[in-house]
Amino acid sequence: MNKKAWPLASYKEQISSSLLAKAKKFKVRECDEEEKGRFIAYVDEGDLTRDVSLTINAQGEVTDHTCDCQIGAKLCMHIAALIIHVANKKVSTKTRGRKAVKAPFETALEELTDTDLRAWLLEILRNNKDLQLNFLSRFTKSVQTYTPDAVIALTLQGRKAIIKSKKKADASELKRMVALWEQLHTPVIESYLTDPTSVSGYEAFYTIIRSVGINLLDLHATVTRVEQYMGFVTGKLFDMLRMTGDEKVWKASTGFLIQTIAQEMTILAHMMLDRLYKFFMELSPNRKSDLAQRLLHKYGSNKSFRDKSEYRSRTLIIKMADESNIFKDHIGLFPARTYENEYNTALIRAMININMYEEVEDLCHEQIEKNVESKYDLIYNLLLRELYRKSEDAIMYSIMSKELFAHTFDYDDYLLFLKEDEDDGSKKETREIAIENAREGIFDNNTKANDFLYRLLESEGDTQEMIRQYSTLPNCYPEWYSAFKIMYEQNPDGLLKGLLNKRDNSDFGTTKSWREQQYKAIILIRNLITDHYDEKKWKAALTAARKNPNIAYSNKLFLYMTEGILD
Repeated sequence: MNKKAWPLASYKEQISSSLLAKAKKFKVRECDEEEKGRFIAYVDEGDLTRDVSLTINAQGEVTDHTCDCQIGAKLCMHIAALIIHVANKKVSTKTRGRKAVKAPFETALEELTDTDLRAWLLEILRNNKDLQLNFLSRFTKSVQTYTPDAVIALTLQGRKAIIKSKKKADASELKRMVALWEQLHTPVIESYLTDPTSVSGYEAFYTIIRSVGINLLDLHATVTRVEQYMGFVTGKLFDMLRMTGDEKVWKASTGFLIQTIAQEMTILAHMMLDRLYKFFMELSPNRKSDLAQRLLHKYGSNKSFRDKSEYRSRTLIIKMADESNIFKDHIGLFPARTYENEYNTALIRAMININMYEEVEDLCHEQIEKNVESKYDLIYNLLLRELYRKSEDAIMYSIMSKELFAHTFDYDDYLLFLKEDEDDGSKKETREIAIENAREGIFDNNTKANDFLYRLLESEGDTQEMIRQYSTLPNCYPEWYSAFKIMYEQNPDGLLKGLLNKRDNSDFGTTKSWREQQYKAIILIRNLITDHYDEKKWKAALTAARKNPNIAYSNKLFLYMTEGILD
């Protein structure tokens, strides 16, 4: 993304004082000028570490910056911390000329003899275990046969190279450790992939996952880090299986995975099943059927596998049986389980797909009867609605849809309600109730409510009503953006006032993707405002909005346009 250049020396004028105050609390470390004018560093926000970069041109102007936080390319607190660090270090940003572009170490390297370089490298390697392991992994060319014990030793060597005998690792150490493990384990993975039918090769391959998982959990790393590393390891295997036409290889490799999942019954085994399920969903119908049949055979013949599998694993197995159209042949393996709503949901949907309508209705009512709290009834009522739609029971579908509308916000259901209303008064009442339900949902950051209200207002084509509704609702920036053009054409003053004089929620909810949609829409709306209104007008609108600080300083667009804050 191209950004407007501004002088590094004037950063206090470019960045709001509140953002600078927050940024000064962060720790900037390992700040390196990777190349002329490009700085990279770690910025620590408590226990969280961000990778941040800053680019400064020959005139001492900031031209680009990046951060791996959710705000992305915009100027966040982490970037501000790096800007403060670089500015206060007074790093030279003057042009060195074409002859000085080459880094000093490159010039020195060219002047060294092979003997001097080898002697220096030997000295460095002797004192750095991390580099020793990297060096051996990169330059040792001999083909090795790996055993599980050898893999465990490699994993432990990688850990000790980074943190020695420490019992905990910080975020940057974990990042380095994982990078080193990837390099150390790649030859083991490649060795197995040369002969995917090898039992010993697979044992070494899976020991990577087991040993890394044990070490990461021992270091109090998040489960997400374990899943990410498993993705790195299994990703290479699945890439091979996607391309192979060799049935012997296919049967052997997937058989090893099924056997591991059935025998281990640990959190790692579930992670493996989860990866296998995602791979399964990409397969052809024939291979889906083959993989599901063999997994279900193992599940059916191994009582310990069935009894000790956690609900998430059982849920994935049901979904694989349903997706490959073999659930009917194995339904006896999957009894309903009280209070296991996710598992029961997968079971009931699979039963609906094979037209077991009466059994599903009984099962849903049975689970509702057993629920201790009514909030757990919702999923079963939604499944009943799904059942009535599939079985074409129009009367029961209409009843359930009306009861559940405040949860589904289904626009087609709303049209059905209007169709059933006999007069205009009833239709008006139905509309008012639907809008009120949607507004309550939007205040609770319900994305379905957002989508419904926008679709309803858009279908009615009343721009004034759209502005009126959204001016009294928090957030909704993607909807403002989608309707910006037509709102501007019909009521430009109302649009600008509505955008800047509404109270937003303190956050954008818990869904990361929805937050990112809101952030993106705010940036786009800001650009539309500066493109469509003259500067004097939109600045006057900001000044007017500031007179009501209780609203203005909750308004995300106002904060972004005045202080550059997107959080």
